[in-house]
Amino acid sequence: KIESIGRPAPWIEIRLVDDDNKEVPEGGIGEIVIKSWVVMEGYYKDPALTAEVLKDGWFHTGDLGRRDEEGLYYICGRKKDMIKVSGQIVFPAEIEEVLHKHPDVKEAAVIGVADALRGEVIQAYVVHKDQGAATEQNIKQFCREHLAHFKLPQTVVFVENLPKTRTGKVDKVALKQ
Repeated sequence: KIESIGRPAPWIEIRLVDDDNKEVPEGGIGEIVIKSWVVMEGYYKDPALTAEVLKDGWFHTGDLGRRDEEGLYYICGRKKDMIKVSGQIVFPAEIEEVLHKHPDVKEAAVIGVADALRGEVIQAYVVHKDQGAATEQNIKQFCREHLAHFKLPQTVVFVENLPKTRTGKVDKVALKQ
C-alpha cells in the first residue's frame, strides 16, 4: 500500500477528528491530530497561534486523512484546501487527478470560489500541454465522465502557467487572489 503513510510510532497517538473534535469512524476522513512527547510545545512568541493548533494536548495538523481496516493512515489533503459545495465536501486533489489524465492538460489546480447559492463552487485552472486544443466544454465533459456532479468545475480558466511557491508547489493563495 504505497500510498499509505503507514502506522504511528509506538510513542505517538493519532486520532482523526471532525470539526467538533469528535472521532470519525474507520474509513472516514478527518483532521489528523497527534499527541506525543515529540510534538512541539508551541510557536515561538505566538500564544494565539499555539492555542489554535494545540488543544487539550493534541496537535491539530491541518492535514486531512483516513485510516483503513489494517490501521494504515492516508493523507487526503489540507483542511484549508477543502471545498464545501452545497454541504458536500470536495477535495481538490481528486479533481486535479482527473484533470491531469486529460490528454491536453499539462498542469491543473482547483480552488473553491464563493457562491451565494451553494456556498462554494469549483474553479479549475488549466495549463495546456504543448499545443493542446482543449476547450472549457471539453474539459467539463471529461470531468462529467469521471466525477460526481457536485465535484464538477463550474468554470475552467486557461493560463500560461500556474503560480508556484518557492518549494515548487502550486500557490493556491495566489490563485484565489
